[in-house]
Order: sequence, then structure tokens, then C-alpha cells
Amino acid sequence: MKKVLGLCAVLIMFSVLFVATSSAVAGLIDGFSGWTQMSDCAYCDAIVNFSVYQAVDSNWTDDPFFSNVSSMVNQYNTLDTSAQYIYMYQIVNKDPDTNALSDDPVYKFDVRYHSAFTSGGYFDNIVFNDGTGQISAANWSLSNPDPSFPGDDYISTVTGLGDGQPSSTVSVSNISLVSDSGVAKDPVEIINTAGACPSAGADCWILGWSWGLSSNHIQTNKYSPVLFATSNTAPQYAFGETESFGGSGADGEIPTTLPEPVSTILFIIGGAILGLRQFWKIQKV
Repeated sequence: MKKVLGLCAVLIMFSVLFVATSSAVAGLIDGFSGWTQMSDCAYCDAIVNFSVYQAVDSNWTDDPFFSNVSSMVNQYNTLDTSAQYIYMYQIVNKDPDTNALSDDPVYKFDVRYHSAFTSGGYFDNIVFNDGTGQISAANWSLSNPDPSFPGDDYISTVTGLGDGQPSSTVSVSNISLVSDSGVAKDPVEIINTAGACPSAGADCWILGWSWGLSSNHIQTNKYSPVLFATSNTAPQYAFGETESFGGSGADGEIPTTLPEPVSTILFIIGGAILGLRQFWKIQKV
């Protein structure tokens, strides 16, 4: 019985340590701020800036990082103020090609995910600031005002996830949220539907911010406010897509939810089974 109790204690300590490790960080998560260029269709060209915030208490909306946010427009589920992770995205439709066919506006932005987003919407009139100024047509991307369009962020057609890297990641030290005085184009709605991820046989969900009618599209040299989605699942780099009104989708890698840690769950279950087997052996003696 002592062996069983000892094993159970180890498993409990491991579980507590795992939970504590996943929730010990507060603020923007290192490695999950940056930008991705999405330009792999003739009519699409957009930069998606992103950052992921991890809360430390039961209400992320009153954290200092969000002090400039006076209004949140919630479009998907009831606003989850107690979520552990806040995924943030801002789109800039900055097209270097003067060909009219390449200047179509962005009308939709999708995030494909496996683990649940609990709510979503956008911060009204709020954009990212990278220390040199707000993200806009004049300052295209976080910590790099002119990405010079080095090439589309490649998504493998086989795996659907590319190499796990966006176009660029940056330091979180200078990133903040600032008021944009209403210039950024607000989305009309969020559409949440079941779909298929690019990888073969992988079902997922699609959370899509839509700019609806032509008057709401993100025109060339225009940009969106910071969009947000909340979750209690940690981030990884996976599939995102912008869609142009006159063309097809342009994809790239952005932070989205990480599937549940199956290996850890199996470890705990396996340990519990071993403990029960030991207990049954003791009972038979």
C-alpha cells in the first residue's frame, strides 16, 4: 500500500507541476510575436501580424497590457474573460505590385484549429505598436517597417503546416496596443465552421473574420484592428489564410491552438494503471 500511495503522490506532483508550468508566464509569450506574409495567389497579398498573451489571473481584460482597449466587440460566443491565452492578429493589405489585378481587397481571414477557441472578436479602434509606431500602411509589420516582401510563407501541400515557422518572429519587449482613431477597417462578423485542415485526414474547425460587403473590405494600403480569439490551450504555429475578393486564398503560418498534450495524458493514465496493478498484487498476497 505504501508503494501505491507513493506512486500516486508522484503522479499528483507531476500533474501539479505540469499545470503550474503551463500557467506560470504572464504577458506576451516569447516566440509567438511576429508577422507572416500571405501572397501565394495572383490576387492576394497581405501581412498578418500576430502575438499571443498569457494571463496569470482569472480576468485578462483588466491586465495592464490591455489598458488602452476601451471597447471589445465580441462576435463569437460569450466573451471568455477568464481564458488563459489571448491570440491576437492584425492584417495589413500592403501590395507592392501596381498591377490592378494584384490589388484586390482582403475580405476574409481564417484560423484553422484543433482545440477550442472559447470566444473571439476584435478590439475596437486598436492596433499593434512596435515601439517605432503603430502598425499601418506606413509601418507594415512588427519590428520591421518594410519587410520588402521576401517571398510567400510556404505551406506544404503534403503536411499542411510547412516548417513550423512564420515569415518572421520578433522580440515582445516593445509590442503594445494603441488607439487608431477609427481608421482600421472593422470586420463584420466571425464565422465558425467545421472543415478540414490541409494535412490529409485531419479534421479541424475554422474561425473566420469576415469583412462582408465591398465597402467593408480591407483595400490596398489599408489594415484591420487587432482581432482576438481566446483559448485555454497553448499556441503552436499552424494554418491561417487571407482571402481576396477577386481571387483565392493566400495561406501562411500563424499562432493557433495546440492539440491537447496526449503524451502527458497517456503518461498519467499509464502510471495510474501501474499503481492499480501493484495494489491488486498486494491485495492478493
